[in-house]
Amino acid sequence: PQNPKTPFIRNTLKMIDYACIFTTGGMVLWYKTFVDTQMRLEFFNLFIKNILLDEKTAIAASAGGRKNSYSLQDSVFRWRHCTLQGIKLVLVVVYKEILQLTMVDELLEMVEFDLEKNIWPTYDKEVLRPIAYDKRFTSMLNQWESRKQAEAELPAT
Repeated sequence: PQNPKTPFIRNTLKMIDYACIFTTGGMVLWYKTFVDTQMRLEFFNLFIKNILLDEKTAIAASAGGRKNSYSLQDSVFRWRHCTLQGIKLVLVVVYKEILQLTMVDELLEMVEFDLEKNIWPTYDKEVLRPIAYDKRFTSMLNQWESRKQAEAELPAT
């Protein structure tokens, strides 16, 4: 029998175009593309140039109330910074504008927690190398989607 949650998960996976983990120094540790069309490199370069490189100035001016979101055409870049044992990371998800932003923030929090608790303790921080993260990310994405679907099915109070 087919799992009734599968169509919902597949539909949302199609909304997420790209996910990436990289250091602030530019080393890509992991990435995954979820759509047939390749993430256009110039979009990601614009995101880095217009947002991440100017972010120190923007954060200082905003007093911490800044949303980590950048729209470009029909896509939204949502990111989260984290520092794990002295290494500064950026976690990014690119998705279509129709996806709720709060949902993506929760997914980024899950990824950060997973990296900190399960990946980083055994990762060789002396020699930065890509990490095998596809299966873990897909599993988290499915858990996140199942939780979101269950919340959507709860009766309004």
